[in-house]
Amino acid sequence: MDFKKCILLVILVLFLFSCSYRQQKIPSVPVKRAFYYWKTTLKLSGQDIDYLGSLKINRLYVRIFDIVLDAESKRVIPDNKLLVSKNSASFGEIVPVIFITQEALKAMKPEELDDFSKKIIVELKAYENEFRVKNYPEVQIDCDWTGGTKERYFSFLKYLKVQLGKYDPKIVLSVTLRLHQLKYYEKTGVPPVERTGLMLYNLHSPVKYNESNSIIDTVGTKEYLKSRKPYLLKTDIILPVYSWAVQYNSKKEFVRLYPEEDLEQLLGNKNLKEYSKDRFRATDNFNIGRKTVWKNDIIKIDRCEFSDSLKLTELIKGKLIIDSDTVVSLFHYDNETIRRFSDGKPEKIKELYNNF
Repeated sequence: MDFKKCILLVILVLFLFSCSYRQQKIPSVPVKRAFYYWKTTLKLSGQDIDYLGSLKINRLYVRIFDIVLDAESKRVIPDNKLLVSKNSASFGEIVPVIFITQEALKAMKPEELDDFSKKIIVELKAYENEFRVKNYPEVQIDCDWTGGTKERYFSFLKYLKVQLGKYDPKIVLSVTLRLHQLKYYEKTGVPPVERTGLMLYNLHSPVKYNESNSIIDTVGTKEYLKSRKPYLLKTDIILPVYSWAVQYNSKKEFVRLYPEEDLEQLLGNKNLKEYSKDRFRATDNFNIGRKTVWKNDIIKIDRCEFSDSLKLTELIKGKLIIDSDTVVSLFHYDNETIRRFSDGKPEKIKELYNNF
């Protein structure tokens, strides 16, 4: 074989090797698996426990109450407290989540922040008995803070961190993180906590009428993740699996949200006519429970499909450090929601976790 043929053979072998290498799937990372539980009553059946076990879920992030601004007294108060059913089966790891509205955060007075943190500890102790757990691995605060509210929010977190240290030094304090807080962290700041949970959903507020899907927007998410510096805290990942309906009046002003469990009854009403995909107009007044849909109101269905959430897992790769300490959570756990999202196939849920 002459020299030129040898060179060509070497080049061909190298080319085939490079193609084979590129086609190899990058090994997945065995991330920690979790679900969010965002209902008003915690009631887990034995079937729920078995299902979660089959998915190797070892943690639930459970909303225990909200901190809101009372419309009448103008005071910041806890509201919408979680009820724990006496018949609910116990679960391994539970992370309490407290949601703080933007209005409540703005109304908090600096001299009240320490007192708020102490009240949270009292609630955590009470729920510890109801959850039938010995301790919490983590406590999470969910709040959409901005550059204008960061100082007050961060001060509150510092007070809470001190109180948690007295309650149980092993508890990790975390916060939820929106994509705008991730990208523009030099403006919104980095919270004084151990870790964050990045919400890869709700890019658009449903309050403002918009043709875009308010829950999931893979194009918008990609833009937020583009060309950014590494975040300064350990970042977990939260993926959506839910859908909802948004009601607007004839002037396209926000009226209310309908959770996924209301969709079948809502869309089955004869007075709702579809005028474009997942966009409906009421031809007459009708009620869904105690909620009224008025003639000419608009119902917009924002769906989260499996293919969308799977795409999010691809977008986030290489943008965050994903290792065996990373918690990947799905929002949120509900039998009907999970059944619709996965077409009743647990393999689809497993695929989301395995795609890291």
